[in-house]
Amino acid sequence: HLCKNPSCVRPDHLEPVTHAENIRRSPLAKLTWEDVALIRSSSLSTRAAAKQFGVSQQTISSVRRRHTWV
Repeated sequence: HLCKNPSCVRPDHLEPVTHAENIRRSPLAKLTWEDVALIRSSSLSTRAAAKQFGVSQQTISSVRRRHTWV
């Protein structure tokens, strides 16, 4: 929903995206594409990166292995 209203059904307010993209666009998403780039280029340990970005170590590992945020 481009208008950010989940109950809206106007065709011009809808955009077909993958489930993964829909999750990334969620206001609840903790990471941005900029964060992902920093995580992937960082030499911080997984633990330190997780603490810095407020996510789990598993999330950091998944981002670095490109299992998420592909």
